[in-house]
Amino acid sequence: MFFGQGLDNVKIIGNGYITGNGNLVTGDNVMRNATDNRADKMFALKLCTNLEIGGIYREEDLWYEPAKDEPYYIKKDGSKDFNTDNMLKIDRGGHFVLLATGTDNINVHNTYFAKYSESNARDIYDFMECNNVIVTNIYSKVSSDDIVKPGSDCSLGFTRPALNYKVRNVIGDT
Repeated sequence: MFFGQGLDNVKIIGNGYITGNGNLVTGDNVMRNATDNRADKMFALKLCTNLEIGGIYREEDLWYEPAKDEPYYIKKDGSKDFNTDNMLKIDRGGHFVLLATGTDNINVHNTYFAKYSESNARDIYDFMECNNVIVTNIYSKVSSDDIVKPGSDCSLGFTRPALNYKVRNVIGDT
């Protein structure tokens, strides 16, 4: 849906709703599909810097309440706040919701996957050969593989290390 290469200062911030609406492929072997049915990434960013994707920032930690099957924030007084209206809701994100390759200075936060649709995504956040990545307060009800995946797969045509990751409060099953 969204592609960028060599971009700087990309921000997708807010408490709105982004959906692939069933138009993004979720399985392997995407190249075996008809040419008009090969889109499988909601966000694909290559060799970019300063990327931020997320909801309205909250400093509180995100937790999970099994009885309600819902995430919540812990307020400073220790009480539970089930209001997640600050979160960016993403549904039906395809095979990869975000595939970032060789992208540095990434901050993804306060995102809620599958709030309105139980449709599957294989991977949520894939960071290939990326540096300086922060991931906080993520809730996923759908992922058949990775929620957060750092790696170095040589997809740029050369080896580039993946360094400096901070991952905190990622809740979901896979």
